[in-house]
Amino acid sequence: MPCKRYCDVFNSNEIARAEYESTLNSANTTVEKKMIRALPKEIKSVLDYGCGTGRLSKYFEDYVGYDVSEHMLNIAKKKRNGKNFTSKLPERLFDAVIFDAILSHYTLPEIKDMLDKKSFSE
Repeated sequence: MPCKRYCDVFNSNEIARAEYESTLNSANTTVEKKMIRALPKEIKSVLDYGCGTGRLSKYFEDYVGYDVSEHMLNIAKKKRNGKNFTSKLPERLFDAVIFDAILSHYTLPEIKDMLDKKSFSE
């Protein structure tokens, strides 16, 4: 299963908390703001694939954060004020899918399979 390696990395509350705390670093905030500004303005709905603790949720109104780590999702739900976080891929279309800091956990064929799931608006 492709998520196994990622699950093995983020399989404890301590690691999930450390990940959340690292998102509070001002250097990370600067980089994420640059990334968000680079997105086309037409993007309204976003699937954050491998959302971790949900740090990008604050930039989007129509946001769904997906992650396989329940530890990460628990922190995201507590810290990110009611945004939509799930461990089940939603059955809907999105204007964009964000793969921030997750691609290194997958092989190229696995990435292609993720993209073929058609989570994009047509």
